Amino acid sequence: MEPPLHSATRAYPNNAINQSGTANTHWTAEIALPLSKLMESNPHAKKPANGLMLRINFSRVQWSFTLDADGKYEKEPCCQSCATPGSAAEDNWVWAKQGEVAMHLPERWGILQFESKTEPDNERKYYEEWPSRCAAMALYYAMKGYHDKEGKHTTDIEVLKLY
Repeated sequence: MEPPLHSATRAYPNNAINQSGTANTHWTAEIALPLSKLMESNPHAKKPANGLMLRINFSRVQWSFTLDADGKYEKEPCCQSCATPGSAAEDNWVWAKQGEVAMHLPERWGILQFESKTEPDNERKYYEEWPSRCAAMALYYAMKGYHDKEGKHTTDIEVLKLY
């Protein structure tokens, strides 16, 4: 999506952003994703139908900071979301948990369901593909685990139950 994009952020307490003497308690962000911009370059694109479900995730990389002698921020890696808290890395926060730091796993992203303002439907739709997608994902990761340990693939599905 090309600019102009619209977003809004707020740190709490109010006006506490970049104020070293005030600890933030939390923050919010809103981002308008103009679907019309996504459809511009695709002549076959159409507006998402009411009830359509897509995979989506959002990521935030956060570094810890300290203040130098002049009161300016200096990056100091001190990961709190890592397996070893305090390790020298950045924190990685995501909207939908993935089980590891790897944003490029769309099969683990959250599910976004579209709802039309003109055709409201307050009932949650059943994701019909979910059982088959979960089975395919489980089979893929079992085969990957087997290959990582054995150095080869297998056609024996019973062996994969261990993974």
